[in-house]
Amino acid sequence: MNRFDSLKLWIHGSCLKVKPEFVGALNPVLVNGYSTNRQILEKGFPPGLNLIEIVFESHVPVRFIISVSAKILNERYPELITAENFSSVLSVLSLYLHFDPSEFLEFCEVLSCHVTANVPIKNSISTYLLPLACLAPPDFRMFHYKNVEVKFEDLAQGELKDLETVSFRKAAMNGKDRIWMTFYDKAAEMRRKRKGRFYRKVENFEKMHEFFKGHLRVELQLASFSRIRKAFKLRPGNIRLLDLLNSKEKPLYEYFRRIRGNVFSATEHYDPDISFSRLQKLKAMDAIISDFGFDMPLIKNFLKERIKGNPKIVFENYRKRIEELKNGKLHLEFEKSVGHLAEVENYLREN
Repeated sequence: MNRFDSLKLWIHGSCLKVKPEFVGALNPVLVNGYSTNRQILEKGFPPGLNLIEIVFESHVPVRFIISVSAKILNERYPELITAENFSSVLSVLSLYLHFDPSEFLEFCEVLSCHVTANVPIKNSISTYLLPLACLAPPDFRMFHYKNVEVKFEDLAQGELKDLETVSFRKAAMNGKDRIWMTFYDKAAEMRRKRKGRFYRKVENFEKMHEFFKGHLRVELQLASFSRIRKAFKLRPGNIRLLDLLNSKEKPLYEYFRRIRGNVFSATEHYDPDISFSRLQKLKAMDAIISDFGFDMPLIKNFLKERIKGNPKIVFENYRKRIEELKNGKLHLEFEKSVGHLAEVENYLREN
């Protein structure tokens, strides 16, 4: 069952009507100071109901655009929005709009969505984020919250306290066509936003915080029709809300597999394509690099004292070898971290 942290919906104007007591709260959408054919209902909405916008043609409402997040579920926020609890979303909308619930579900369509999972974990969240932060999928760019730098030593240590978020983005010419998959520490986000409107008022903050401490948050942002259709394997045409809520597809699992690539496969200790004489030279270089603690400036000074002539080419060979050794070390640490990534993959596949 797919779960959603965010949904941007639209439905034909004939299916909804603003309640009379809120008509006076409709205000025109201005662009560069000029009115448009859109109006926004500006009323103190509860957390999670982010937008109610109406598009007019000849003063007739032809489309309602509604944006909601899982915070609309209040204390049930960790459940996220699903087919089973969408009636709670409709209950909040019914405070401001007249509509038939069955008609709403039948005709409502999706403009964008965040497919989301709270993955239960057995270790600290950074234990899962560290191996993710060291992935380099070819089609994605990777980002860290606060631009935290991840080093090999951190991966070997198995924990990095400041690492709260790892995001992978696949860019596109059309910004809406991008793919953005994020893995993060929701409990840490809650602590930062403790004084925000939602967390300040929610009754069971401590219980909710404790829940998120034991879960890795995974979100896949789909902002275009083409990405949504591809993720949920839908045919061309309208993207119905019910099709997403009831879908058996598992886009989080599929995109996770694309991002993690083949890091689960082991490699041979020695490359059979390297000649024995070359292997001997590399091992000698490895010994020198190790003796000087991978410190290139120290290695340069040592080589200058021992090499006659211009040592520039030798410097470059040692620099490249250091990178190769670091990558090799990283791969060994990946193998130790496979179990953590496999936990995430197994959960996304089975849920």
